[in-house]
Amino acid sequence: MAPSKFAERCPNRGALMDLFNNHMQKYTPPARYVTSAFGKDILCGKKKLLRKAEIKWVEHLPNWKEFSTKRIWGSCKNRSEWAVIKQYFPDFTGDTLPNKQYLVNVLNTLIPNCIMDTI
Repeated sequence: MAPSKFAERCPNRGALMDLFNNHMQKYTPPARYVTSAFGKDILCGKKKLLRKAEIKWVEHLPNWKEFSTKRIWGSCKNRSEWAVIKQYFPDFTGDTLPNKQYLVNVLNTLIPNCIMDTI
């Protein structure tokens, strides 16, 4: 079955989350960000997910304005690695921002010390 056909037949986002998290051992954003379109893009190879074993976890994030999601996401868009970074996130519209924990963990894995450069 083609990946796009599978994504269309997938009953709900819970089934996609189960597939990615438990069967494929991939690190996904929270369930509200895993839409059928994002799942289809992952299965077709347009978007990517990191393996859970690869993640360089960031445990504690301070609630300082320097570490705000808006600031970190905005600084990512200005980096030369933006084309690589955006492959790991759903397409956001309007003022929607990614989950802070997912954003920081992905950035810390892809570009070590990226968070420190943001400050």
